Amino acid sequence: MLNKARLSLVAFACLLGASSVVHIDGAHAASYQEELANYRAAYASFQRLENAYWKEIERKKDIRTAKRQAGVAFTRDDFVLTQPPKYTGPKRPVDPNAPPPVKKPPEESTLPDADELRAAIKELYGWHLPQYEESVFKLAFAREALRHGVSAEQVVGVYALETGGKGPFDLVSGQAVERNDKCKLMKRYGRPLSTAIGYFQLLNANTSSTLAKNAGGPKERKFSERLRKLADQSRGGRKKELRAKADIIDRMIRDMHKALARIDGPKNNWREFGELGRTKLGYAIHALNLDPDVGPMIQMEKLAFVRTYAINKGLGNLQSDRLELLNLVGYPRGVKMLEPVAYTVPTANFVSAREISSNRSVLGDKTVEEAVLKIRRVIDLRMQECGSIEFFRMFEKAGA
Repeated sequence: MLNKARLSLVAFACLLGASSVVHIDGAHAASYQEELANYRAAYASFQRLENAYWKEIERKKDIRTAKRQAGVAFTRDDFVLTQPPKYTGPKRPVDPNAPPPVKKPPEESTLPDADELRAAIKELYGWHLPQYEESVFKLAFAREALRHGVSAEQVVGVYALETGGKGPFDLVSGQAVERNDKCKLMKRYGRPLSTAIGYFQLLNANTSSTLAKNAGGPKERKFSERLRKLADQSRGGRKKELRAKADIIDRMIRDMHKALARIDGPKNNWREFGELGRTKLGYAIHALNLDPDVGPMIQMEKLAFVRTYAINKGLGNLQSDRLELLNLVGYPRGVKMLEPVAYTVPTANFVSAREISSNRSVLGDKTVEEAVLKIRRVIDLRMQECGSIEFFRMFEKAGA
């Protein structure tokens, strides 16, 4: 009986509590619905402005395309000269009856770190990649850059922006490092956020596509042939090591072509190379960036191509800030952005709302000129870091 009485009291109390909650929630609900209606009306108005803006962007692009095909010069009137509209209305109200958000623990990254790449190339090809000294890697990189006619400012500027000016050669995107006052690497933390790795933060698809393109190019430029020439100029164990690397790269290319043939869809495109990059073979190929004989060849191939592309388009020998803009938006678009008539117009004439949102600090609410200046400021700051200073010293040594 006592237990039943207690249960009855508890039930009665719960009913009272529930009644009072319903009364309060009802008042809150009316206010919430009013705020929600105001928000929706304001946001719908903003969306109409936004849609009209991006339609005008597309209309102006069509005009420029037609003019380009006809060989007619652009004027500033062929661009949208205002920045994208911003939403300045009320914030979306919080539903008072919504359950509190549940904080989910961060998901474990499934992307490979440098050690996993090393393990893959060792397992598949027996290629052991030790933890090289940073100065060894930077000197090899500087020599390869000078071979391509690429300057210290161009290389170190890109390195500074991509790695913060202190990243080691095996830095993976999403990781950060700490160095002591003598620039010695003391700590590495963070998990991979993408497959980007190295001084220039190449993605796995970059590495695979560069290797495939190089393999189909002139014999004297092939990575494996260059290694064999270096072997001919070397002695003893070094000669044997270089020849072994050349043979493995040839095997790797054959394996890559077989794997690509098994992937459905269009051939020789980014999606295909990205899919390959997620396999153990793709890991092994990406690990080539961690070898001081091969990594600089692969990474410099891309930067040298972008530099030459800009020269051929009449933009001259670009400094690192402009090269980084081409890296950021893609070199065909980047070249168009750097044309004199386009240099002072909003970046939105060339990049999408999604691209602006994902890189707002550089592209958001800026003209092309302002975006380049932002990149320049970051590069100049990060060039003061010890990793950048060491890189400049290696260029001096390589050019001596």
